[in-house]
Amino acid sequence: MSDVLLSGNIRILAIIPARGGSKRLPGKNTMQLLGKSLVEWSFDESQKSKYLSMTIISSDDEKVKTICDYRNMPFINRDTSLATDSASSVSVVLSVLDELSSSGVNFDYCCLLQPTSPLRRAEHIDEAITMLKNSNKDSIVSVCRSDPGSHWFVELKNAGRFSEIVSYGCDQDGRNNEYSLNGAIYVSKISVLRERESFFGPNTLAYPMLKSDSVDIDTFDDFKHAEDLLSKIC
Repeated sequence: MSDVLLSGNIRILAIIPARGGSKRLPGKNTMQLLGKSLVEWSFDESQKSKYLSMTIISSDDEKVKTICDYRNMPFINRDTSLATDSASSVSVVLSVLDELSSSGVNFDYCCLLQPTSPLRRAEHIDEAITMLKNSNKDSIVSVCRSDPGSHWFVELKNAGRFSEIVSYGCDQDGRNNEYSLNGAIYVSKISVLRERESFFGPNTLAYPMLKSDSVDIDTFDDFKHAEDLLSKIC
């Protein structure tokens, strides 16, 4: 792939999905972490990226909308059918892309940034995009070292910097899985994303991140852990 991906001719949209419902940690996307909501942490880092053309927050939550209005952060209201536990992130992404496309606003690549990854910084986003740019692949997703005994895994083709993802999922046998998805970064060509309805395929790269940068907030303990880590670097 040529440098056209980073030349300014290619448009990359970042989408931050922030639905209101959360069973394990209600209202987590608007929880204040060192003075900013989780949604704001992801949005602010996206604004520091050298390569993202635009960032949009998708949510059904009025509190998220209020924050977006106050901060002047682009917002798209999410349909209730896409705000359920069973609704996939990809379906949300495609809905946003369709809504923008119907208004004549189109992009070439999409970057999904979950607000539950506040340790993910602009440098991580740009490194992942650069890795994708320097390959002939269609997508890239972030991974980290697995916790001991983890059932969730990502199988890599090799251990090098440009590792392809061979498979991923849950292994009930509990084998020693070296890597797992950390949920921080997903980037894909939009044409391929529409075709597959997935960020994963035969041409997907893994972007490795440190465990300390890979906190995915799902519980209050996760939130406190992220708070402790961020307080040391902010």
